[in-house]
Amino acid sequence: MNTFLLPEKDRLLSWREHRNTLAKLEDTEKFKALTRWWATAPICAYSIDADDTKNWPTPWELLNEGVFCTSGIAYMMAATLLLSGFDRSRLSMPFIKGQDDERLVVLIDDQIVLNYSYGEVFDWDEIRDDFHVFHTWVWPGDSDATLPVKAQA
Repeated sequence: MNTFLLPEKDRLLSWREHRNTLAKLEDTEKFKALTRWWATAPICAYSIDADDTKNWPTPWELLNEGVFCTSGIAYMMAATLLLSGFDRSRLSMPFIKGQDDERLVVLIDDQIVLNYSYGEVFDWDEIRDDFHVFHTWVWPGDSDATLPVKAQA
């Protein structure tokens, strides 16, 4: 059953179980499982402002709402990784604009890209010429914050 069709409480429990499962996987399998899980999320036109984090809901609030824009899915993928114990220094979220779309993507180790296309994992070097990066969000290394901050240029 699709997690996102479940009632709010069950959706939250399923997300926690997914994070616990991810924590036990090697990176390659972790990224595949993460993209497959979030590829089933319902898509809407707008759930977060990809250019400004100050009004972003917490991951729990967004999951309770149950609908996500493409940037919201990137945010939730990153939050899922962080809450499963993933090292925040390995993670960033570039805000990109391509020919037809603008969105956040998840960049891991400056090489692995999630949320560029649903359910797929990409290599940064293979797609980097397809878009322009406006700015990049990162997580401060000395806090447990779930909201990222703009990286210094």
